[in-house]
Amino acid sequence: MITQELLINDRKRIPKYYCGRKLFDLLDQFTFLKHKEETNLVDESDQIVATLNLLRYLIIADKIGCTEIDFYLGTLEDRYFKNLKTGIDMSKEHYNLKIKEVNEEESASAKKKDCQVSVTVSGKNLMEMSSEKKIEIMNLSLLTLDVIDSLLSRVIECDKILAASLPFVVELGWSKQTLGAGARAVGYPEVTHGLFPKGGADLVLYFQRTSNLKLVEILRELEKAVSTIPPAEFVEKALQSRLKMTIPYLSRWPQAIAIMSLPPNVPSALATILTTVDDICYYAGDRSVNFNWYVRRLGVAGVYKATELYLIQDKSPEYEATWKFLNRRLAEAVQIHEILCKSDIGVSGPKDAVTSAFVTVRHC
Repeated sequence: MITQELLINDRKRIPKYYCGRKLFDLLDQFTFLKHKEETNLVDESDQIVATLNLLRYLIIADKIGCTEIDFYLGTLEDRYFKNLKTGIDMSKEHYNLKIKEVNEEESASAKKKDCQVSVTVSGKNLMEMSSEKKIEIMNLSLLTLDVIDSLLSRVIECDKILAASLPFVVELGWSKQTLGAGARAVGYPEVTHGLFPKGGADLVLYFQRTSNLKLVEILRELEKAVSTIPPAEFVEKALQSRLKMTIPYLSRWPQAIAIMSLPPNVPSALATILTTVDDICYYAGDRSVNFNWYVRRLGVAGVYKATELYLIQDKSPEYEATWKFLNRRLAEAVQIHEILCKSDIGVSGPKDAVTSAFVTVRHC
């Protein structure tokens, strides 16, 4: 049901109870092992498989961080993934040991009368079954555990590989080679880059998504001081914080811009920049729902993209020229915003503003 309702390419259309804390509260009901690592995973396999498939869908489909699922992964690692992985390993060891014991019992005919192996699967004692039947049932249980183990690996491996790939970007660029190096670094075969059909674009999107999540944390801290920071200064600090995140990859950032300018990647690139400016404006105190909403966000988006291009070419110490450029562009944007709001241009309405956003962001 959740996967049918989620339209993750458009954050405005996602039901609010599938985002952030409300989503996490919902997932808490499923990402829970009653007896931790000692839970009978075979009995709970249907729910576990469904839960892991849902988590994998959220991680793969949410390219722009609408659901904020990334914030929840750390919690899942501690309260669910670790217990599940330990439980899988313990259960596999248990069933393999029992299979060995049944085989030994079968072969040691001299001791068969004095010693019988007790085997329980899903709460059912298999004592009355033949050795072949016992082994068959236990092998089916092992197969179920393998399915769970495989799904668990797929849930955690994508972001793990993407995160491990970032240190190779400066050397190899935003490419499949970088993804292969990242996969190798965390113990997966290099061909695992096939998990990412968009290649370098998937890596750029991962960087932008995680950078936006870091920005939200910064914005929340800034918001606490919002009464003492003027909105324009708040926006400037926010944009500077976000732009600084690209500095470690500055030598390769023109390639990232080129990749995200390709027609198949433009919608995701647009969604990412609009998510960035929407978060900045929201935490700066802009709760407007009229034409001003579009004007402000378009203004911030234009300033961000212009400053990003300036930053790529900046050779000044500590990128001082870029931050001065940012300050000037914001001052101009404020003036333009005041003119638009006071003139007849505003009557053109949100439709033209949104159209302009697509053109502006694509060509910046």
